[in-house]
Amino acid sequence: MGALHCLSMHGDMFPRKRLLDAVARFGRTRVVVVGDLIADEYLYGKPARISREAPVLILRFTGREVKLGGAANATLRVKIKTSSAKLVLKVLA
Repeated sequence: MGALHCLSMHGDMFPRKRLLDAVARFGRTRVVVVGDLIADEYLYGKPARISREAPVLILRFTGREVKLGGAANATLRVKIKTSSAKLVLKVLA
């Protein structure tokens, strides 16, 4: 198999073996995610017509979906891999 590399946050390259070793250690790693809780909302529709005021489509609403976003999404993804993620929240009033 060819060389697989992953660019890290610092701009250096991870060799394939190092990346796979890191992923293998995920099950033994405790992770704390600090960040914003965001709800991503997706609206779905079918094109009904083109607007008279601008060249944009007017959609006929067919559905709505709300998913975790921001730090909540990151926590979910880590939790799937490690089952030990914790989300730190600060409530601002």
